[in-house]
Amino acid sequence: MSPQFRAVNLIDSSTMNDFSTLLEICPATDVTDGGVVKVEAAGLTLAVFNLGNTFSVTTDACTHGPAALSNGCW
Repeated sequence: MSPQFRAVNLIDSSTMNDFSTLLEICPATDVTDGGVVKVEAAGLTLAVFNLGNTFSVTTDACTHGPAALSNGCW
């Protein structure tokens, strides 16, 4: 089985080391190097980024307007 991404509690960063709050969101192999994918899990819509095998997860909503970050740059 490939590694899974886990997102911490997105509201309360004090729980980052509390593994009971983690959520499995997608296999690492789903996100190619330099890519981004949209993931919906536990009522959340997330964008998972892979930049040189360093992975980041954020909400998929752009803060500047009505757009999904997982759609990439225009």
